[in-house]
Amino acid sequence: DWPHLEVYSKALSVLLEDKRVDAVILILYITPSLDYETLIKNIVTVSKQYIKPIVTCCLSSDKATASKCIKELEKHNIPCYRMPEKAAKAMVGLIKYSTLNQKLQIIDR
Repeated sequence: DWPHLEVYSKALSVLLEDKRVDAVILILYITPSLDYETLIKNIVTVSKQYIKPIVTCCLSSDKATASKCIKELEKHNIPCYRMPEKAAKAMVGLIKYSTLNQKLQIIDR
C-alpha cells in the first residue's frame, strides 16, 4: 500500500534536520487501507526530536477517518487541518508571530 508509512517519517526527519528548513507543512493523504494510527505515532515521534514547527493537513475520502487523524495529531500539539490552504495560513500565522516575537526581544534588550 502506497504511501509506505516510513516514507512520511523519513521525509519529515530529513526536512527537519536540514538547517535551511525553518518549518514544515506535512500533507497526509489517508487511504482507507492505511494504518493511520501508526503513521501518526511515527510523525509524533519524529516531531518530538526537533523544535521546528510542523503544521499538518489530513486529506481523506472518509471524513470520519480524517477527523480521527486531526484529533490525534492535535492531542500531541501538532496542528492539523482538513485543507492545505488552511494549513498554509496557519504556518503564515506562526511565521508572523515568530517575527514579531523576535522584534520584541530586540526592543527589550
